[in-house]
Amino acid sequence: MSFPNNKTLILVGMHRSGTSLTAQWLEKTGLFIGDKMVGSNVGNENGHFEDEDFNFLQHNILQENSLSYKVRGSQKIKIAKKFEAQAKAIVLKRNEEKGDWGWKDPRTCLLLDFWNNLIPNPYYLFVYRSYSEVASSIYRREIKKFKKRKNKIGGIFQRLSHYKNYNSLVSENLESWIKHNESILNFIKDKKPQNYIVVNSENVIASNEKLFYHLKDNWGFDLSYFPISNLYDQKKMDKKSGVEVSQSLKDKANSVFNQLEKLEESSSLKNLKI
Repeated sequence: MSFPNNKTLILVGMHRSGTSLTAQWLEKTGLFIGDKMVGSNVGNENGHFEDEDFNFLQHNILQENSLSYKVRGSQKIKIAKKFEAQAKAIVLKRNEEKGDWGWKDPRTCLLLDFWNNLIPNPYYLFVYRSYSEVASSIYRREIKKFKKRKNKIGGIFQRLSHYKNYNSLVSENLESWIKHNESILNFIKDKKPQNYIVVNSENVIASNEKLFYHLKDNWGFDLSYFPISNLYDQKKMDKKSGVEVSQSLKDKANSVFNQLEKLEESSSLKNLKI
């Protein structure tokens, strides 16, 4: 069954990269991103804005590969046929029920080719953020989770272990940032530039009106403008950065970040015609 008039907006970005705020904003503009959402948690008090169907499926795919959400390095992902069948069923249901729809889940970074083969008419909004901000944000979120554990003694020991292993844990986070964003770069290589846009999370906020009209007028999504400034408190924005990792790892992260910046410049919101 084909759906030539349906459009799907896939919001893609590494964990802690501003995709929850972006998804919340897209939902406010009228984009359907799911009716059963993953609940709020430490670091995402307003919610993750992740459709349970997509979140659970992709979580299970990683789990079957014995992988955590922080996939990194040369770790490979094999997708069993049972998951492909589940994914097809989810996509079919969405296309039968909605003309325009989308979803957000950071794990999508690692499964872009898989989904691209299943979605009839996909558009991609890639959001990225400074690697040092992401790596330190993940570390601090884990510390906060330990503080909220009901088993206070266990939480204290976990925090102490985290403090002791700061360098290795932050390096692990940075390796995962590289993996997720390299996956985006590799996917984009042979894609039509008119079907995707790359935006720094800061520019999603600064240029949200321009981005909105691009989605509405250039891509044809049926949306109504909603100011993203109504959804966040600037004072609460997590901007702490600075990580202590090896120079070689920093060099690799800088290379990936520079490539993302160049892609953003080539598809820059300021150059879009609306």
